[in-house]
Amino acid sequence: MNPELERAQGSSAPLDRLVEDLQRLRNTAGDVSYAEIAALITRGSEAQGITPAAARGARSSVFDAFRTGRRRINAVLVEEIVLALGEDDAAAALWRKRCLDARLAARRPAGAVGIDRPGGPAESAAPHPPVSLLNVAAPMNAEENARLARLAGA
Repeated sequence: MNPELERAQGSSAPLDRLVEDLQRLRNTAGDVSYAEIAALITRGSEAQGITPAAARGARSSVFDAFRTGRRRINAVLVEEIVLALGEDDAAAALWRKRCLDARLAARRPAGAVGIDRPGGPAESAAPHPPVSLLNVAAPMNAEENARLARLAGA
């Protein structure tokens, strides 16, 4: 295989796993249409006080979030999609973190096994477990625990 093609495919793999899990979540939620997800995101934004014009999300943006082979993905949009699909704030925050981690992993040079995190050891390159309606992973550290507790209202 062409080394350049291998590099390109390898760099999208972390995002592809995330997108495949997002597709499974959509199916589990009842195979909600992309237009309905966009409408739910818009209604959620309006409920938070965002003007209707600013809150309106494009169906095409939602559709693109479910496409594999991407080189980048909008973590905030992924979080909004997860909320629209019925997950709670804590699960949506984990999806957002997972998205950010996948974006970093997609940019990581071939052969690198981790990244240095401020105040902590290098992070493992192992993929995150899928977050679904039945499987919400535990936060990684005390700071993340506290942030998720605040989001959950605990």
